[in-house]
Amino acid sequence: MKSVGAMHARPIAACVLVAFLAGAPGPRAQSNDWLEPFAPFRIAGNLYYVGSRGLASYLVTTSEGHVLINSSLEASVPLIRASVEKLGFKFADVKVLLISHAHWDHNAGSAAIKTITGAKYMVMDADVAVVESGGKADFQYGSTPSSQYPATNVDRVLHDGDEVKLGDAVLVAHLTPGHTKGCTTWTMKVQEVGRARDVVIVGSPNVNAGYKLVNNAAYPQIADDYERMFRVLKSLPIDIFLGAHGSYFDMEAKYARMNTATASPFIDPDGYKKFIADREQAFRTELAKQRGRYGAGNDVATTCLRLAHDHSFAGCVRRGIRTNAFHSRVRRSRPCGAVPLVRKPRTGRAVVCMMPFVATVLITAAAALSR
Repeated sequence: MKSVGAMHARPIAACVLVAFLAGAPGPRAQSNDWLEPFAPFRIAGNLYYVGSRGLASYLVTTSEGHVLINSSLEASVPLIRASVEKLGFKFADVKVLLISHAHWDHNAGSAAIKTITGAKYMVMDADVAVVESGGKADFQYGSTPSSQYPATNVDRVLHDGDEVKLGDAVLVAHLTPGHTKGCTTWTMKVQEVGRARDVVIVGSPNVNAGYKLVNNAAYPQIADDYERMFRVLKSLPIDIFLGAHGSYFDMEAKYARMNTATASPFIDPDGYKKFIADREQAFRTELAKQRGRYGAGNDVATTCLRLAHDHSFAGCVRRGIRTNAFHSRVRRSRPCGAVPLVRKPRTGRAVVCMMPFVATVLITAAAALSR
């Protein structure tokens, strides 16, 4: 028969380990198709796709030069250049560089493209600090070296509703924050078969793994910004649905139908509405989960992750500080069979955690969980 101490060892170890890991940003993940070439093609009018299979980049051509949307990865630049030139355009004629948002997979190549083309780099105001810090000012990934990229000077700071004009092309920047503070959805009109079509290039409506929608000290208004973003996206006139990743708008399947469809398969207002509705539901589900983190579900991992989201237990492990809120919840619920890691001093003030104990548990947690 196992001793009481042995019975509690695994849940205590799990609680500390899960909360500790939840408190730190995870490493960036790169999809296998991000650097996989994809045949460039004309979407409609003067709008072309010049991205990879997984990362979307767009070229808007005019008689006075071209606009490029999304520089993608540093390693994407030769691929984007080859796509532009395969379409018969000169890469050096790119005069304006725009992005969907300040994450490395959409803007890490900006410094190189500016150097090659001399293009003017235009970025939404709330993302400028992140771009010019090379990702270090990002609220979620700023302290993750693998998510950083060459810092790049911004030539024009954009604001919600600003127009970017080049030749006869006019693009409108819509602030759709949440995914990043300055996430930008681009709209424009193109002429296709004698008719003006409304194009929407979605920045990103996704809630990434690890995003804190509640009590986020680095981004206090994040949930409100997501709400704003969905309101904006639902208000936009839409014919042609595009986005920062081809997966948003089912690019490959639509591309395969281009030569057989009677109308452009990228004209898809219904697909746009379904995509936005799906992403909004995902956001609301995650928000409700984080707001109700002490509700249903009492397994070890769920309970400890909820505590970690509270700026309490994870904060104690990271900074060595105990909060009364965490202490009282532990005493009430005893999650994971946990015992308090601190003792309340006679003065009543918060004290430093028993960090040697925490370190010991972290070191032995893997072994304990495998038993």
